Amino acid sequence: MIKSNKLLLEPQKRLEYFDILKFFAIALVVWGHAIQFFSIEYLDSFIYRCIYSFHMPLFMFIAGFFYASSSKLEFWSMLKKKFKQLILPCFVWAFIATIISTFLLDSTFHIQSILIKGVTNYWFLKCLFIFYMFAGICEKTKKYKQILLFAMLIFSQFIPFYQIPAMYQFFLLGILVREYQNLILRYKNYICFACMLVFSVMICFFDKSFWSPISIRSIFFNANYHDIELFFYQRTFRFFIGTSGCLFFYLFAYNIVKFSVLSEISKKIAYFGTITMPIYILQQQIFYILRRYIHIDYTNFTIYNTVTTPIISLLVFIMCVSIIYIVSKNKLLNKLLFGM
Repeated sequence: MIKSNKLLLEPQKRLEYFDILKFFAIALVVWGHAIQFFSIEYLDSFIYRCIYSFHMPLFMFIAGFFYASSSKLEFWSMLKKKFKQLILPCFVWAFIATIISTFLLDSTFHIQSILIKGVTNYWFLKCLFIFYMFAGICEKTKKYKQILLFAMLIFSQFIPFYQIPAMYQFFLLGILVREYQNLILRYKNYICFACMLVFSVMICFFDKSFWSPISIRSIFFNANYHDIELFFYQRTFRFFIGTSGCLFFYLFAYNIVKFSVLSEISKKIAYFGTITMPIYILQQQIFYILRRYIHIDYTNFTIYNTVTTPIISLLVFIMCVSIIYIVSKNKLLNKLLFGM
C-alpha cells in the first residue's frame, strides 16, 4: 500500500486548495437552492441538474478525505465531538425555525415540530455523522478496516433515509484518494483531463428522470426486470458522474493554487471555504423566509437561471457571511448554532 502524502498533509496547516474547493461547492449549494426555491420547474434547468450531479458528492468526498484527522480520536470521543458539531446545531435550528414559523409565517407552535425538524432538516449533517460512525467502527478493527469499509457500503444501500445509499461511496472515495494521493498527484493532469471529458459527456444525459429513483427495497420485494435494469443504470450513472466531477474539481482546485497570479485571490476565496457549514445551515433558513415573501417570474428560464438566481445567491451569501461574522463574536452561540 502506498503511504499517505505526509508533506501535503501537515498538521496545523490548512490545505488552501481544499478551502477553495469547499467555497466552490457551497456557492453551488446556494445557487442550486435559489433555482429550486423559486421555481416549480427547476428540474428543467440544465444548470440545476449540472450542480446536483456532483456538488453533494463533492462535500462527502471532502469529508472522507479529512476523516483521517478524526480517526486519531478514541471512538466515543470522536462521536461526541461530531455530535456537537453536526447534530446539536440541527436541533437548535429546529427550535429557531419553529419560532420563525410561529411568528413570521403564521404557523401554530408545536413541540413536535421541533423534533420533526430536528430529525428531518439538514439531511447532509446527519448523513455525515452516520458515515463518521461507520468509519469509526471500521477503525476499531484495523486488521479488517478496508474490508469492513466496503462491507458498510453494501449495508448502507439498505438505509432508506438521508440519501445514505447515494452518498457513502463518495465518502469512501475521499478516504481512498487521501490514501493514494501521491499516486494520483503524479498523474494529476491526465486524470483531471479524463475526468473532465467523462463528466462533460455524462452531464448531457443527466436528465430529470434521475429524480425518480428505484429503491433497493423495491428491487427485492416487487420489482420487475425493467426496474432492476433501471436501478443499476441510475446508481452506476450517478456514481460515475459524481466521481468524475469530484476528481476533476479536486485536481482543478489543486492546480489553481500553483499559479502565483491567482495566489492572493485564492487566499481571499479560501476564507469562505472555512465557513461552509454555517453557510449551509443559514442559507436554507433564509430561503424558506424569502420564498414566503418574494415571488419571482421564472417564465424566461434563461434569464432566471443565468441572471436572477445568481444575484439572489450572491445576496443570500452576503447575508450568511454577515450573520456568521456577528455570531462568531460569541463562542457559545458559535458552538450552538454552527458547531464551531
